[in-house]
Formats: sequence, C-alpha cells, structure tokens
Amino acid sequence: MNLHFASMVDDDPSAYPRKRSSVIFLCGCPLKCGFCCRPELLDTSSCGEEPTSFFSRHFAETKPEAVVFAGGEPLMQGNALHELCMILAKQQRVSVKIDTCGYYPDALADLLPFLSYVSLDIKTRLKQNDYAEMTGFEGNPELLLSNVLRSLAFLEKLGSHVFKEFRFTIVEGKNDDAEIAESVAKYVAPYCDRFLVVADDRNNALPIAQACRKHVQNVALRTPQAEEKVF
Repeated sequence: MNLHFASMVDDDPSAYPRKRSSVIFLCGCPLKCGFCCRPELLDTSSCGEEPTSFFSRHFAETKPEAVVFAGGEPLMQGNALHELCMILAKQQRVSVKIDTCGYYPDALADLLPFLSYVSLDIKTRLKQNDYAEMTGFEGNPELLLSNVLRSLAFLEKLGSHVFKEFRFTIVEGKNDDAEIAESVAKYVAPYCDRFLVVADDRNNALPIAQACRKHVQNVALRTPQAEEKVF
C-alpha cells in the first residue's frame, strides 16, 4: 500500500516528548478549517507517494526512538497507516504517535494497538452546528460530531495504554471563550493525560487555559514564544 506524504523530518527533538523522533507529514483532510496551520496538505494531488515498505526500510536504517504521523489528517489513509504502524510497533519496537482530528473513529480504533501516543485536536464546543462551522465541514454536521465523539469514546475504552493529549487551538472571534474550552476539558477529563491550549497571544490565552485546569490536572499553553505548564 502507498502513503501520500508531503515531507519527512528525521531527528526531530520535540515532536515526541523525550524521544528522538522522525515526523511524516501526510496529505489529505476531510475538514477545511480556516485557521489550518498546514493548508498546503489538504490536497493529496500536490504530494508525493511511496509504498509503506519505503518508510519501514528508512526507519530500519535511521533507527528513531519514535515516529510521529502528522498532517493533514493521517487517518484518511487508515489502511496503509495500519500496515506501517504494525511493522514499526511490533517489528522495529518504535513508539508511534499520531495527530488526528478524530473524523475517522474506526481507523483510530484499528490503529490503537500499535500506538503509544494520540494527540486529538478538538476545535470547539461539542455541538454539531458549532463544530461544522468551525471546521468548514461541507457534509452532514451530525456525522462530523458523531465521528469525533466516537473517536473520544474509543480512546476512553480502548486506549488505556496510550498517552492521550487533547489540543484546543484558540481562534480569535471563534472559540476564544473560556466557557468553550472549559466545556471541552471537562468532557475529556476522565481519560485526558494532557490538555494543550495553543494560541498566538499568551495574555488572552492564559485565563482560558487556567479555566481548563479546573478539570484536568496536566494543562499546558503553547504560544509562538514558548510552551509552559499551567497552574
């Protein structure tokens, strides 16, 4: 099976905590978020394509401690990803992390046995019309939210062995309300290992991150300048 990818970065010191990692940026995404940090990855036609064996051979040679799949939306290529992750986790004994928007719950569930870290991006409050508007989703809003909620349920029920991080990116005028972020943190609190708030402006974001701290013990705030633990 082939993977559509944009680039691959070896020896990344920060993509996976405390592990020397390689990062593969995969192409394609079902969402059209106006605040996407990598909009060039939405369309697979602009990306390269290689068989999974190309990547497994590469990592057998470079021997990273971890491999991170970012996007785009990696689970859009669930079957090929499953094939590669199985080799990485079972044969090469590499820690595997995936970044996801949660739109493909069944692919996530199939992949969980081979993962050690999942970072799921929750865009706004978990209400279907709000979620569809925030993500520019052109399909059925009920399906979108249902898929995200099923992904969260799979992480709760099947992901006890996985480090579970939930990201909340603050977008001015869209979801920059402490009540919104706090409602998300409260929802995932029973199984959240880390809640990461991402923002451009620390002064505006810190009170929002502190509101999330009411429900999740491990909260961090990431800005262009730094990343800090929130107390």
